[in-house]
Amino acid sequence: MCNRNLELIKPNFQQKKQSPCHTKIFSVSFIDMNKAIPFAILLCASITESLWAQQTVNLITTDVDHFWQAYDKINATKDTSAQFTYLNTLFLEKATPGQKAMIQARNYTPKIT
Repeated sequence: MCNRNLELIKPNFQQKKQSPCHTKIFSVSFIDMNKAIPFAILLCASITESLWAQQTVNLITTDVDHFWQAYDKINATKDTSAQFTYLNTLFLEKATPGQKAMIQARNYTPKIT
């Protein structure tokens, strides 16, 4: 059975030959622990605060209203040219920048392809 001896040594980068049963643990102290603990607590508190902070969101719903206005007009007629006109004038031309970006990203057109 192997006796494991744990040695705390300072990193002096000098190699010593030891038996395989010895384990080295390097201990490097860059800052004083009395300063590190309050710093860690403040760091965790600031991260937690930023994660739970509420962000304001500007939600624009006018595209939904425009869609339903166009939808009602389109369903009220069987004339396809009038349907395309309603789609363009009541929905596509009044689209918000976000709706226009979605239309462009999805390659939507008012014409049936």
